[in-house]
Amino acid sequence: MSPCSNYFACLVKQDGGQSDWLTSIDPKKMALSFGNVIFYLYLCIMKSKRLSLNYQLGMYVGEYIVALHLPTLSTDMLLTRTIIDVSSEETAEWEELEKPQQIYISSKDPDREAKEEARTKRFYENRKWYHKLEEKYLPETLKIMVPRVVPTNMEQFTQGIKDTLWNCDRSHYWIEDGFFEQTNKYAWCSYVILTRHIEKIPEKFA
Repeated sequence: MSPCSNYFACLVKQDGGQSDWLTSIDPKKMALSFGNVIFYLYLCIMKSKRLSLNYQLGMYVGEYIVALHLPTLSTDMLLTRTIIDVSSEETAEWEELEKPQQIYISSKDPDREAKEEARTKRFYENRKWYHKLEEKYLPETLKIMVPRVVPTNMEQFTQGIKDTLWNCDRSHYWIEDGFFEQTNKYAWCSYVILTRHIEKIPEKFA
């Protein structure tokens, strides 16, 4: 019987309704059963949507790229082992732009909306400046050699790579259609093409 069945079975009157079933339930066991239900449902969702072998293969390839080949700028908050140095002048300018502003905005401040607007505008101005660094130092495309893999479901394989690049919080790159190149059957490697991805600035602040 599944954890889900165990949990709901304890809610059924076993004696035809003659006794108060609430008094016969151990709260600790109920809490444990409820936790099992949540975990069981989580596994069901992950199994159906994510944990296919092709998805895991994509995750493996993505983790390989992040660990060995994914480039970051020396000015990035989070770094990989592949670091591209930004000039000392631009680094100093970025550090000046990124200095935290100690702005207290009270909920009763009559200028609250204007201050929040100014803070958001400053954030996107900084992002636009940083995007110039990305365009200057990061190649538009990268052709990464990975150990040979033979996915049988490209949709799931692709999603595994995408999720890994997204979840690492360090990627300036994305994958697009045609990103995967297979070599001949005697070769030891496959190729993944990464495309530089610069997030869009909201039109209001562009």
